Amino acid sequence: MENIYVNIEELKPVSPKHSTNCSDKKTQRGPWSLYLGFTVFLCVFLFAGLIILGVLYVIKDNLTAKRNLLNANLTKELESLSEHNRKLHDSVAELSAIKVNLTELLQTSNNKLSSMTEERDLLNANLAKLRCLFEPKKMCHGEWKMFSCSCYFFSKESGSWDKGRQDCRNKGAELVVINSPEEQMFLFNVTKNYMWIGLNDREVEGTLKWVDGTPLTLQYWTENQPDNGGGVNTNEDCVHTGHRHTPAWNDLPCTNSLPWICEKLP
Repeated sequence: MENIYVNIEELKPVSPKHSTNCSDKKTQRGPWSLYLGFTVFLCVFLFAGLIILGVLYVIKDNLTAKRNLLNANLTKELESLSEHNRKLHDSVAELSAIKVNLTELLQTSNNKLSSMTEERDLLNANLAKLRCLFEPKKMCHGEWKMFSCSCYFFSKESGSWDKGRQDCRNKGAELVVINSPEEQMFLFNVTKNYMWIGLNDREVEGTLKWVDGTPLTLQYWTENQPDNGGGVNTNEDCVHTGHRHTPAWNDLPCTNSLPWICEKLP
């Protein structure tokens, strides 16, 4: 019996060492598995990053190519516009030169026409006076006074030189043109007042002309006249007679208010 119990005790199970070793191995494998998984994840991440970078690089190349193409097109357009602008500038310069030439030609033509018109008017006036010499029966009417072959009107109204000239034209006459000392004395004897006559230098300062275009030859200026205002006024361009109650002339601003003398043929 004792032997039996001894055998039973000897037969009691003992904890297997193999199970303990397996558990230890599993415990030892844990960190390596994590490292391996992290490594795989990192590789996948890097690979995905490389793919993304490749795609971005391709997109960048495409955008760069498009930008270069756009820049090239813009450069061509700018060159074309610059060339077009240069041609327009040249055309404008040519047109400006043509305009200047046409303006000069027009001015020359106008000057010639004006000169011819003045010559015609002077010729007509001289012919009319010559005709008057052979027709002594013609008379002046109303308030008009006769001297030689002309009729003269001495206004009682006052106004500017332009107003006086317009009034004379409305009467079929013109501001008086004085051609002789006898005519000058006739006008002075009729009226010793300041009165506008048809003499001015409005076109060119210092170049006095009669309203019929004839240049000034006979002159009856009072002392130190004309002086264009003596440096005080610079626009004394129109002339009146009867200065200081003498048969002399003086220049005044054309806007001054004076009576005037008209002249016409009978």
